[in-house]
Amino acid sequence: SGWSGPAALKASAFGARALSSSKYKAAIYVDWLPSYKSASAVYDSLLAFKRDNPRMSVGKASPDSLKPKLPRRLWLKLLEGAVDEGRPWGEVKDRDVQALSAVLKRTPLTMTGKSTNKEEFVTAGGINLKEVDLKTMQSKVSPGLFSVGECNDIDAVTGGYNFLNCWTTGYAAGLGVARYLGEGT
Repeated sequence: SGWSGPAALKASAFGARALSSSKYKAAIYVDWLPSYKSASAVYDSLLAFKRDNPRMSVGKASPDSLKPKLPRRLWLKLLEGAVDEGRPWGEVKDRDVQALSAVLKRTPLTMTGKSTNKEEFVTAGGINLKEVDLKTMQSKVSPGLFSVGECNDIDAVTGGYNFLNCWTTGYAAGLGVARYLGEGT
């Protein structure tokens, strides 16, 4: 099992350098309900839902009162160890609702390394941009050497920004190489 998808990619983009230096070992805490100020606010909402829906099973779906409404598979995963998904809300003890509220506001996830394929979706580091002519992507240190994309020290969050970086710097480097070789544009 593991943590993946756009949220994981975005988080790893923001923490790429720190994650690399820690050898991808870290404790992460996820707040699934950031619109609630505290676990006690979530608790109050769940208690109201429990009072209004005593016969509904806890695992049927996350309560409509929770904003945002959590996807069912995520809801069932978060229930594990806190509340039996088959139990009706009316039978759930208040202390269990309190434990669930705490999990919803601060779920601990332990990172123990990269994926088994060691795939890198986010990189950090590379050629310092102060050493690159950004109009041509030519090295200021080694004339005739051109760099593009993530060879340079450019980080971006998921969502196509790294592709845009690669395409843009590739275009600029192509023009730069043509100029360097005297073929002009």
